[in-house]
Amino acid sequence: ALEAELALDLDRQIDAIEERIWDYYCEADPEQILLSVPGIGRILAAQILGRLGDPGRFRCLAAARAYSGLIPRQNSSGRSSAGGGPSKKGDACLREALFLAANQVRRFD
Repeated sequence: ALEAELALDLDRQIDAIEERIWDYYCEADPEQILLSVPGIGRILAAQILGRLGDPGRFRCLAAARAYSGLIPRQNSSGRSSAGGGPSKKGDACLREALFLAANQVRRFD
């Protein structure tokens, strides 16, 4: 019974934290633009917005992609060049949130 009560208490604490996250997200993005993107829910929207900051600070989409590390790696020397996967030189938490959203869409699309 004690363990069950502890589990219920943890559930209540998690619910309270999720409500605070939601309130902060609504304050930061009143139009809830991120929630219109498939695969992004309340928690991921708040995480992406929190890690990205003010999107207006990026001059173009390429700058935002570079910040996230989601640009292709380029290996060039002499006459040869080879592309690779993402460079992963940006914000790891932002990149993880974007991958989670993409994976969610992939599973249901």
